[in-house]
Amino acid sequence: MLRVQCSNCGNVKSIPLTKGLGGALIPRMCDNASIVTQNKEKCPLDSYVIMPQKSDFINQQTFKLQENPELIPTGEMPRSFLLTCDRYLVDKMTPGMRVKVIGVFCLLNRKSKEKGDRPLNISYIRAIGIHTEEALRYQSVLSQEDQNHIIGLAKQKDIHQKIFKSIGSSIYGSDNIKQALACLLFGGSPKVLPDKTKLRADINVLLLGDPSTAKSQFLKFVERYSHMFIYL
Repeated sequence: MLRVQCSNCGNVKSIPLTKGLGGALIPRMCDNASIVTQNKEKCPLDSYVIMPQKSDFINQQTFKLQENPELIPTGEMPRSFLLTCDRYLVDKMTPGMRVKVIGVFCLLNRKSKEKGDRPLNISYIRAIGIHTEEALRYQSVLSQEDQNHIIGLAKQKDIHQKIFKSIGSSIYGSDNIKQALACLLFGGSPKVLPDKTKLRADINVLLLGDPSTAKSQFLKFVERYSHMFIYL
């Protein structure tokens, strides 16, 4: 419930909120706009001010649901759909997590400035149930022979140099970029500092450079060897 108050006459009004992405429409005219008292002037337009301390709030989250990468035909873009959730479903998912969603198909009417303020219907799903499948993200498909081979490589003293050189081996030079991409693929370890500050394990890399310097080739290499990657 959203509560607003007129800045001129002090009139308090309660506005119910619709579920999903509907939001609330604050009236432009005060209910007492036609009444003029001796001490106050007539209420002007847009005189209502939101009262956060007297409004009721709930957690809400908006995100995009995208089809699984392995289901995308070669050369096509992944399809996505807009979803919204609230209350206990908020922060239940993180980017890249595989989920199954049960929800209600909804339409949001908005005016499009490009089409002369004509109504534009935006479809989305209001989630009422979410089942996460995070365990599938790191499902191992390595044989025992592969695992033994990896353990043997890990014992070599120069293994980090071999890993760096294996990143885009057909690309000459760019050693610093290859080292950064290797750290990106392996990731880090989450840490909690003494002051309770949390440091995430994910590593982000931003590549900037002139055209034809193999930036796209590096991205395509990461796409082939990353457990979860979509090249756009």
